[in-house]
Amino acid sequence: MDMNQDQPVRSQNPLKEAHVFKYFPDLKSHQVFASLGILLVLIAYGWLISDGSWTQWPTTTTDYAQLASSFQHGSLSLEIKPDPALLALPNPYDPGQRHHVTYLLDVSLYNGRYYLYFGPVPALFLLALRFLGLGNIGDQYFAFAFISGMLVFQSLLIVKIWKRFFKNIPAWVIPFC
Repeated sequence: MDMNQDQPVRSQNPLKEAHVFKYFPDLKSHQVFASLGILLVLIAYGWLISDGSWTQWPTTTTDYAQLASSFQHGSLSLEIKPDPALLALPNPYDPGQRHHVTYLLDVSLYNGRYYLYFGPVPALFLLALRFLGLGNIGDQYFAFAFISGMLVFQSLLIVKIWKRFFKNIPAWVIPFC
């Protein structure tokens, strides 16, 4: 008689015996760990973007609102005009020459107009939101939405790579990736 026959068969995955898996039998351990990792990072993003207040997200820039307004008026450049003193400089791109002149940051100056060198997609979203009746939205909301989307898609990629090439590594490592 084999002594192992009297022993109960234990699951290979200790998480399968956890409480949550009784209610969600199709849930896999890597899904739980990846979701917890995403949740922790989203909480950190929320804390950072709110400057630690959680409830108030201060508006620091409205570049995409300005670009959406330009799009509404049929222009690719921002409606804000550069200071004439900046345009009168021999080389307006030289930081040493423009220290007494006011100018915008994070924009390109070309042919006497300011252009955003970031992609126009958030401004296009804002333009669509304006047609739905919503007003201007600060850039912080677009930053949070797009960086969160990148986090989710990169996390899905990490899980897919883990499942295909690194299945022998435990699932609890996934959130650290």
